[in-house]
Amino acid sequence: MFTALVIGLTAGILSIQLLPWLPGRALFVLALALAVVLALVAGLRLRGARAGLVAGCAGLLLGIGLSGLQGHHMHETLRLPDACLYRPLVVEGEITGLPVNAPGYRGFLLRPHRVMPAACRPHGGQFRLGWRRGNGASLPELHPGQRWRLTLRLRPVRNFHTPGAFDLEALRLEQGIRYRGSVRDGTLLAPAAPGLDGLREHLARFLRDSALDPRAAAILPALVTGDRQGLDAETWQTLRRTGTVHLMAISGLHIGLVAGLVMLLVRLLWSLVPWLALRVAAPRVAALAGLGAAAGYAALAGFSLPTQRALLMLGLWLGARFMGRALSPARVLTISLGLLAAIDPFALTTAGFWLSFAAVGLLILALRGWEQRSMVANWARAQGLLALGMLPLQVLFFQGASPLAPLANLIAVPLVGSVVVPLVLLAAVAHGLLPSLATGLTGLASFLLHLCWQVLDWLAGLPLAWITLPRPATWALVLSALGMVWALMPRGWPLRILGLALVPLLLVPAARAPESGTAEVHVLDVGQGLAVAIRTRAHTLLFDTGPRLGPGYDAGRAVILPWLWRQDIRRIDTLILSHGDSDHAGGLASLRAALSIGRMLQGPDPRMPLQPGAERCRSGQRWQWDGVRFRVVHPPENWPLPVNEGSCVLLVEAGGRRVLLPGDIEDLAEFRLARELALHADALLLAHHGSRTSTTDLLLDSLKPRLALVSRGDHNAFGMPHRSVLARLAERRIPLHDTAREGTLTLRLGGKGGLHRLPGARARLRRWWHHPMQVTNWPFGHE
Repeated sequence: MFTALVIGLTAGILSIQLLPWLPGRALFVLALALAVVLALVAGLRLRGARAGLVAGCAGLLLGIGLSGLQGHHMHETLRLPDACLYRPLVVEGEITGLPVNAPGYRGFLLRPHRVMPAACRPHGGQFRLGWRRGNGASLPELHPGQRWRLTLRLRPVRNFHTPGAFDLEALRLEQGIRYRGSVRDGTLLAPAAPGLDGLREHLARFLRDSALDPRAAAILPALVTGDRQGLDAETWQTLRRTGTVHLMAISGLHIGLVAGLVMLLVRLLWSLVPWLALRVAAPRVAALAGLGAAAGYAALAGFSLPTQRALLMLGLWLGARFMGRALSPARVLTISLGLLAAIDPFALTTAGFWLSFAAVGLLILALRGWEQRSMVANWARAQGLLALGMLPLQVLFFQGASPLAPLANLIAVPLVGSVVVPLVLLAAVAHGLLPSLATGLTGLASFLLHLCWQVLDWLAGLPLAWITLPRPATWALVLSALGMVWALMPRGWPLRILGLALVPLLLVPAARAPESGTAEVHVLDVGQGLAVAIRTRAHTLLFDTGPRLGPGYDAGRAVILPWLWRQDIRRIDTLILSHGDSDHAGGLASLRAALSIGRMLQGPDPRMPLQPGAERCRSGQRWQWDGVRFRVVHPPENWPLPVNEGSCVLLVEAGGRRVLLPGDIEDLAEFRLARELALHADALLLAHHGSRTSTTDLLLDSLKPRLALVSRGDHNAFGMPHRSVLARLAERRIPLHDTAREGTLTLRLGGKGGLHRLPGARARLRRWWHHPMQVTNWPFGHE
């Protein structure tokens, strides 16, 4: 009955997390009341299957009620009035967590204590802030526990509303972060106070300073304190391609291994003293010691969400051992799932939640009957089952899987989890007492880590280290996951072979290519920049690659690649860089590193040299794919104006319908297009994101577009699209569709209807927590 209750609870929570808007509080209070009634009926009046069915219904209503009320609580405590955004505020608060002190940049979390004006102070949560200072001016060193008075501007955390892109808003909301901001100036009010985060910072600095090489200096703090700011893109790539990313997340694996080692050591030492063993049983002392070690490790990791999950599960199991009661691993897993879901329903939106519980469940399956097998056989069996069983979730969350993951984990997990982490934790304990010993232990851990990474780097370099798979259709994903679980059940389970027959459904892609003679034009939501993907039956063209978003982070990695993988696109047949501005070419490096690119055209721009294998974009270039015609109409040979005015301009035609992609051209180039070429287009992408000097009357009167599109960042600093451009469009009654408001925009050229605009991705991907939160007081729907 309890299992049915937990299953219902999970289903109820998920049903609320899939809603685009949140109904009123009254509905959720009613759901909780009904859940209590049904639970009492199931527990007191019913038995057997009927009790399980009613308990499942009670769990469903309980999940709906808890999840909905948590959503309302988040809305009330974290939301700020719109008048508080995009304007200077004075905020006094305390730095939490481990700040980033990088050259020319500071990144940190601030828990606000006072905000001026007072109406702009949230009732909970924290702000995620960045502090930059140009012209060589220095920035203060930031430390946990410092209290600052800051002048800053806040804006909401915002997703890229493009299919396949990561839901950053969900992750930040789970962390209590609704707003991010940029600091203009600050005054230190109080120095860092002693605390847990200060200890973590001190330990992370010691590990970085005493490591033997730069990679160990980045990895060791991540393994002990959860400080991953030093991990570079190359390290993450190695972890991803070998299926060992979980090593950098302090969770059940690390905490369980540390607790197990401490329990084994304490039990052995306790048993060596007979009078102690007679007074208190060694297993009970070992359980307490293991739980204490796990709690200490979780504290060093900052009590992150994965460590909280692991600590709860371990606490249930060790608590039962201490009380002399037997709890099966499956029972511990079920109770933990129910408790965590009830305490924090929003945790079910995170990939880590599902990956953690799925991995533990598969390990329970793998280790049934472990007493009859050797330790090596058990470990190999566990890695094999994890690789197979986690495949559906790997494809769902990471768009692929590593065939070498079992081998990589067979090597890395015992070495890192059972040797490196204990060595570094011992170094942390010895650091204040025996500094020389601590340095020696850290050096040994660095050496072992170096050996481990030599193997992982070699495995990651193999051709089949990572296989990219498309996002499967939802029905195919569910059936393949059920089939995988069914096939991995113990011997004697009926019809296990039928489960294997469902697994190949994982390869059924959700996306379909357009028909011959039609083209799909996708203006991807990349913020303040441009990236347009054009698909025909068998080809893909990418026009610009979006902006650079930060150090080692760009729209290519964050938006374009996930979208391409979701569409099952492994190759870009033609890539056009309209010009060299970073908001158009920022994602190029990530794309070239991850994908095969056929032909590359590049606009003339003295700031950006011609890329290897690229050719200059020039008027007159044309080709045809699958009945769709492409034509470069600008710039002509020897065009005297580079940069924006020299941007590549592409005209796409299918089924007699045309769309014009003009890059960042301005009035002079538009004059040429209108006067010399007399072009016509049914759809126009606004040049230069709708700047004042583009989308002139002359061009609009020449093209006579039926609709216009603009790619821009929400509340961008340039005020784009300019009000004069909006006025020119309104005067001609040309509707404008905006990535900042609607997300990724999709046009279908050719086929029935000739030109068809699909709903923006924001409406299709909408969840109630996306900004602005869609919460209503009406119990059963929108007001």
